[in-house]
Formats: sequence, structure tokens, C-alpha cells
Amino acid sequence: MPEIVTTTYTPDEIRIFGEDSDFMGLPITVLATEPALSPGTPMGQITATGKYKKYTSAAVDGSENFAGFLQNAVNPTAEGRDVLAAIWFTGYFDHTKVTALGWDANALSTTPGARVIPGRNILILPGA
Repeated sequence: MPEIVTTTYTPDEIRIFGEDSDFMGLPITVLATEPALSPGTPMGQITATGKYKKYTSAAVDGSENFAGFLQNAVNPTAEGRDVLAAIWFTGYFDHTKVTALGWDANALSTTPGARVIPGRNILILPGA
């Protein structure tokens, strides 16, 4: 009988501390035209379709409103279809890793009801 081989995968960790219950998630559908996205990518929801793409403050389709951080890497364009994924919308995150993904933490202050507490790497969103 062949031996069973297992492979473990450790994603880039953007969370910094807290219990699993501190990190609330939400299943999402990432738009098929999105390129490869890393864990921690800030995401916004397109108003017309309800699908998600990378947050861009200059967008006008709804994705200019921050919705949460992507939990796992996805590559919709490589798969040629919309991809199921998940975002975290509450929790404590490593500000430096999130900033490295192109996220401007100051932009979060323009999202109603959400803020970053400077120096503490804490993301607080509505309902947290």
C-alpha cells in the first residue's frame, strides 16, 4: 500500500494576536478579472454585482469602501472564473504587512464607522 504524503501550507500571517473568535469572517466571491491576490489584500464590494475586488479608494463602483482583508491567496484570472474566498472584517492585524500590500491605513478613516488605532495595530470595524 502506498504511503500517504501530506503537505502543510502556512499562509502569510497578517493577524498579530487574539483568539480565533476575535476574527470574524465572511464568505465572498472574488471577481474573475482580478489578478493574483495575497492574503491580507484589502477588499471592496462592487455594488452592482455584490462581488468583491481589491479595494481602491479612487473607485466609483462600491469597491472604494473597505470591506475587509482577504483570508487566503486567490488567482481568479488564472482560473478564468469568479473564485469563492473569505474576508476578515474584525480582528487585530499587523499594520506593516497590510501596508506592504498597498493599503493606506489613513484611508480607513474615510470609511464610515471604521478606524485603525495608531501604534496598536488594531483594526476596528462596525459590529466588532
